Amino acid sequence: MPSQTPDDNQFDGFAPRDQGFSLLRTPRQTLAWYLRASPFNLRPRGDALPRRSATKIGPTARPVVHNSNGKASTILRELLLAGLALLTVGAILLGLLLAGLVIVTVGAELSSLTTGHGIVRLSMSGYVEPFAHVRSPGVGWHQHVGSYQWYWTCITISLLVSILAVRRVARVVTLRRYRRRRARAADSLARATMALTRNAEIEQAKARFDDGMAAPPKRGPR
Repeated sequence: MPSQTPDDNQFDGFAPRDQGFSLLRTPRQTLAWYLRASPFNLRPRGDALPRRSATKIGPTARPVVHNSNGKASTILRELLLAGLALLTVGAILLGLLLAGLVIVTVGAELSSLTTGHGIVRLSMSGYVEPFAHVRSPGVGWHQHVGSYQWYWTCITISLLVSILAVRRVARVVTLRRYRRRRARAADSLARATMALTRNAEIEQAKARFDDGMAAPPKRGPR
């Protein structure tokens, strides 16, 4: 009786167990039978490789978890930084304004005292109107403060003196910082030198001890 085992050229529609052969004994023929009996073609066309899935499985395909607490903390941090920046700018502007008021006051007092008109009575108009009436600065102060040439000269002298004073203070502060930094560096260098010297002494002591242990013991006179 001819064998009904499937081959590579024909398929008779019978299952492998109906054709009288064992799956363990003929695994390649059984695989060929299932490939031909499948409703779709499982074998790749020609030598082409099977198509890859278009779905990406990686970090980009993972669901993104939105953390509201993290967003709130970031927004709060940005608001704090913006507030600190505004406070810094406001403090700088306020300092410049106060410095300008002091410079104008000192210059006006110097001009009035040197011309024999006494002490200037302070008023808000004296800080604004002299810049509008350059040739008559006494209008703003409501009294004579000398000629306008001398008045603006005193203002300029006051400005230059204040700039020199600020530069002097900044220089002194910088020198103090430099001296402190230099003293710290010298102290660190001294400590490092002391540690190195101590290590060298320890190494020398160890070497002498090793030499003494390696040398043969001296025998006394018999």
